[in-house]
Amino acid sequence: TPQLAEEFDFYMVHLPLEAVRYPHPEPKTLTLNDTQDVINERIKNIKKWFPRDKFLNNHTGSTFTSDYNSMIKLYKALDRYNLIFVDSRTSAATVAPKVALKLHKKLLSRDIFIDNIADISYIQNQLKKAVTKAKQKGFAIAIGHPHSKTLQALSMSAPLFKNVKLVYLSTIYASI
Repeated sequence: TPQLAEEFDFYMVHLPLEAVRYPHPEPKTLTLNDTQDVINERIKNIKKWFPRDKFLNNHTGSTFTSDYNSMIKLYKALDRYNLIFVDSRTSAATVAPKVALKLHKKLLSRDIFIDNIADISYIQNQLKKAVTKAKQKGFAIAIGHPHSKTLQALSMSAPLFKNVKLVYLSTIYASI
């Protein structure tokens, strides 16, 4: 993945965090039991592998992002390596807004998750919702995965985006 990232002007690292229900966590998934040193080391390695990365979001993480102390530790590590957290909002109980406020950090959060069902019609409908949200709010953050159905739906959806401007997260971040 680090070699693939070199081909892109922009990318975001998807960090596995402990989840309520995820039976097969990935290796090195951060958990509530991890110390500040463990979290620092994980983020340091990510920055080493992806030196141009600026944004990091959570893959799973419903348990981790709902735990105040864990999120404080994560924010401290991210700050140390000049990374910005994007909350995928895998849980309604996320404390990321509270932690960001306490630490005086801007927070970007997912508005629409586009591909929790691998169906082109469903994904296109989610994209329509993202466009509607962007028109209401001024921007919308839609998160998906590079699954074949998602990529196919995106390639077919250019007409959906004719009245909005697609931008990188860095543009949104600079505007908030």
